[in-house]
Amino acid sequence: MLENGKTLQPNVVLCLRLARLYGVDLDWLADEERDWPPPTDAQTAAQMVDAAMARAGLSGELSVEEQRVLSAWRSLNDRQRLEVMGYISGFAAAVNAEGEALARRLAPALARAEQKHQTEHQQPPSADRAG
Repeated sequence: MLENGKTLQPNVVLCLRLARLYGVDLDWLADEERDWPPPTDAQTAAQMVDAAMARAGLSGELSVEEQRVLSAWRSLNDRQRLEVMGYISGFAAAVNAEGEALARRLAPALARAEQKHQTEHQQPPSADRAG
């Protein structure tokens, strides 16, 4: 087989088995330029995030704070990441709910202020139109 040089052109099935064995995708396995060992899941995820950010025009240097957050995120396991995402989602929902409640409380005052503004900026009837 491959290890003794008898199979110079492995078929797709063999390549898939090797990729699964080493935990890599076929692209990585076929690319002679890639280094060993293959990237970890966290590294692969980070590369995917970097590529997506670049496509969205968000690439660039991270601030020190962003680097700390990213470093902390990368140190978490899958369960911990799910917990953090749950917390962030819950926090965002709470902030949105508080914002909506505040907007409802302020709506009457904003309406009064808008009405006052319109009243103050209405043109008074001119003397020419009165007579």
